[in-house]
Amino acid sequence: MQRDLYQQMVLIRAYEEAILREYHADKKPVFDIGAGLIPGEMHLSAGQEPVAAGVCAHSIPGDSVTATHRPHHFALAHGVDMKAMTAEIFGRVDGLGRGRGGHMHLFDPMTKFSCSGIVGEGLPVAVGQALAFSRRGTGNVAIAVAGEGAANQGAFHEALNLAAVWKLPVLFVIEDND
Repeated sequence: MQRDLYQQMVLIRAYEEAILREYHADKKPVFDIGAGLIPGEMHLSAGQEPVAAGVCAHSIPGDSVTATHRPHHFALAHGVDMKAMTAEIFGRVDGLGRGRGGHMHLFDPMTKFSCSGIVGEGLPVAVGQALAFSRRGTGNVAIAVAGEGAANQGAFHEALNLAAVWKLPVLFVIEDND
């Protein structure tokens, strides 16, 4: 188990470093956010690998994950296909969203993974998934990931309140990403 967790963390870090290299590769000599093979913003999760590896090591098939705008670590740990995710980041038609979503809007119905660039957006979505799991009696858990900045959003408080009142199978993971 420990070796598997370590290998997962190394894979995630290597992936993040490779994406960062490609992101910066053709934005020189002067940084141009719109240039290159990966145009736009890039939010990485380097340093947060243990959280994703540890949480997802305890998930079972059918569990769902809603992640933040720094999603790669949880996507990989939850089993999203690396090639399809990379194709999405590069805007290719063989990507998860046919190249339209980019790195902050990944969606994989096969693994029940999603993310959004909106702060705290995944929390109420996870509560809805947990409600569905509860009503169907599947035994699955919805995992909602948010950064500490989401704690001041109304959706954060509403999601935690509903999950507690309805006793839903949802795990809220709050990452400290400064």
